[in-house]
Formats: sequence, structure tokens, C-alpha cells
Amino acid sequence: MGITLRKNSYSAKANPFYHFDPETGYFGEHGSGNRQYVRLVYVNDDPIEETKTLFKILTKGVKIQEDLLEKMWHADLEDGSTVTIRINHPTSEHAPAVMISVRKSSDDAGIKSQKIHFIQKGTRK
Repeated sequence: MGITLRKNSYSAKANPFYHFDPETGYFGEHGSGNRQYVRLVYVNDDPIEETKTLFKILTKGVKIQEDLLEKMWHADLEDGSTVTIRINHPTSEHAPAVMISVRKSSDDAGIKSQKIHFIQKGTRK
């Protein structure tokens, strides 16, 4: 099989910055008051750039589909996983987010479907 979530996620899962927990399958932290699948990664630098970095890691080698009206970009991996980036996510006061869907995946690589918001350190969600 070609480009898969398993193949593309190794470096993100191994990077302590993204706080991947292999027992739960989630990246980042669970913020109080959020649903379990909504995760937070706190950053020192530009949250948008950090969001783009994770998206690029997870979608390396995949054709990106644009939805400029919604400020979203999607990538469908060959295993059936979908990775989406949204720069202005309306439910989190415009925190950028990467969404991972493994609902149709033939190999989820131990990753749960989730929405990962990148938040500037010092702000609380």
C-alpha cells in the first residue's frame, strides 16, 4: 500500500511536542470541558505555522484538496484516513486545528479520530 497514516505518522508520534499517547491513540492534551476527541497542543510560536507543520507531516506525498471558502484543506490517504486542516475553527475562538478521521481507514495506526487545536501558550481553552 502507498501513502498511509501509519507511514506518515511515525515522526509525529515519536515527537514529544505532539504528546502522542499510544494507550489512548490521542495527540495533545484533553482540555477541561472539551469532548474527549478534542485535543490541545500548546505552542510557543505561531499556532498556524505549527498546525501546518503537523498537517504536512501527516499528508506527505498526498494530493491536497482545497476548500478556500471554508479555509480548509483535505487529504485522503490511501488507507482511507482523512486529514483536514482548518485555519479558523469557529468552535475554539479561531484556534487552528488538524482533524484526523480514521472512520474509513483500513489501518488507523493506533490513532483515534480527533481534532487537534494548536493554542498559544499562556491562553487557556
